[in-house]
Amino acid sequence: MPIIYKIDSARSRVFTSVTGTITAMDIIGHFEVARRAGFLPYSEFIDTTSIASPTLSIGEIGKAAMTVLKLRRQERFGPRAVLVANDTIFGLVRIFTTLTSDYIPMEIFRDQAGAETWLADRHGAGQNEKF
Repeated sequence: MPIIYKIDSARSRVFTSVTGTITAMDIIGHFEVARRAGFLPYSEFIDTTSIASPTLSIGEIGKAAMTVLKLRRQERFGPRAVLVANDTIFGLVRIFTTLTSDYIPMEIFRDQAGAETWLADRHGAGQNEKF
């Protein structure tokens, strides 16, 4: 499975690692697991630096984003910081964040410290109140 996560309930934080190749169904599945497990409102650090090579098309990114947005009817979303290692992944994540930006506070980073700081600044700050 290319998406592995660890929940820190005490900090209301999820640490997610994405490896190998990833599909739209993997993205949708991760958000669905987050909803069922109750950590969708948690802040999430997503490390994509181990993705082998992106195989997602723009259409697949759009499909994943629209499907994930349907979850907003059931839960609110916590902030997500996505760590990327290259321009291709940056571009694909940017498409996803643009499509979901009204409901999911999500930013893209090239350094872990910046991502952690951004998440810490949003922890409990009401940044995820749009439904």
